[in-house]
Order: sequence, then structure tokens, then C-alpha cells
Amino acid sequence: MERKRVVITGIGAITPIGITSEEIERSLKESRSGVKSISLFDADDLPVRFAGEASGFKPEDFLDAKEIRRNDRFIQMCLAATDVAVRDSGVALDRLRDAGVAVGVGLGGISSIEETTLELEKTGPRRVSPFFIPSILANLAAAISAFVIEQRGPTSLFRQPVRADLKPLAMLTAKFKLVVETFGSRAAQKHQ
Repeated sequence: MERKRVVITGIGAITPIGITSEEIERSLKESRSGVKSISLFDADDLPVRFAGEASGFKPEDFLDAKEIRRNDRFIQMCLAATDVAVRDSGVALDRLRDAGVAVGVGLGGISSIEETTLELEKTGPRRVSPFFIPSILANLAAAISAFVIEQRGPTSLFRQPVRADLKPLAMLTAKFKLVVETFGSRAAQKHQ
């Protein structure tokens, strides 16, 4: 079997220790932990009040209000990671048209499921957003990322609870010349 080479040209990650590759590298070199007191929701009633949350992520830095409203936080993070990776690569978008998108998602859409359940209980089914189902589908993280940068290559989703695996990257690179991203996400919030 012929071995293929993989070249990583850009990195996009939305993490508790930074968003740009420079921030992440600096945090790692300084041994800075991303685990701290939960700030995205009130955790006072929970037995654990700390987490590794990407509290520095602001979706409005990457997306317009309509995209923010339509997509769950995990998809917002994936779109932001795509944007960061493409910019970090320095590769022109037209050269990425035949690239593939590989996304590893542990669990996505929890906050949208909770919000919709509470809204359904309170006001009934007429107030449920028509974007509810699309906002929680894990495979849409890859599909929307590919759509935004107009890719024609394959999109692939992997169920990865902790990390994005390299095997899917090898599968994609065996047939296509570029892979834009691999992403692991567990974005959840507790709503009152």
C-alpha cells in the first residue's frame, strides 16, 4: 500500500486556552490551564463548578446575527474554527474547492435541545423554531463548514467523544488533496 503524506497548512481550534494558534501555543508553553470556574451558566446548584469551557469564544467575532440565531453553539464553534484554519493556512479559498471537511463531534446541540424543551413546555409547539432540528444535527457542523467556504470535496463526521482521530484524515487524503479541518466539540450550557 502506498503511503500518502498529509500536510497541515492551517489550524483552527476553539479551546479553553485560546482561539488562535498563537494563543494556544503561548498557553501551552506557559503551562496555563483552561480549567476554571464555570462562567457560561449559573453552576451554584451543581456538585462540580469548574470546567474547561471556551469562555473566550464570541460567535459575533466570526458569524452574523442570523447564523448565530440559527445554529447551536457547537456549530458556531465549528464555523469559527473553519474560518481560523483557512486564514491560518494562507491558502486561497479557490484552491480549497476540492478539499474535504472532516469533523469529529462528541456531543452537540445540548443547549438547543434544552432551550426548545423548555419553550415547548412553556408556550407549546407553535413557538418551536423550524431551525431546531438542523441546529442540533452533528453532521451539519461539517456540511455547513463546507458550504460556507464553497467546498466540493467530501464531508465526513466522526463520533469522537474526546478527540478527533487521524484515521478519517488518512481516508480523506487517500482520495483528495486537502483536508481543511478536524474538530472536536462538546458545547453545552445550562439554562434557567
